Amino acid sequence: MEKLLNIINQVLKNSGLGEVEELKPEQNLKDDLGMDSIIIAELVATVDVAFDSDINSNGMVQTIKDIQVAITPDNEK
Repeated sequence: MEKLLNIINQVLKNSGLGEVEELKPEQNLKDDLGMDSIIIAELVATVDVAFDSDINSNGMVQTIKDIQVAITPDNEK
């Protein structure tokens, strides 16, 4: 998930937040990464374009795992 890590770090950097070295499924976007709703919206839009997905189709994403599940093709789940 290097591509996802790069996207998250770019969004964090653009928002003035610190980058992360690794992603863990249990990481919460707000509590662990310090994102607010505006930053999460930017992340969602960026991930949707990069992975040709709709990660909010099953509800609001809150964790790295939520994103990973949403961008994993159905044949790989």
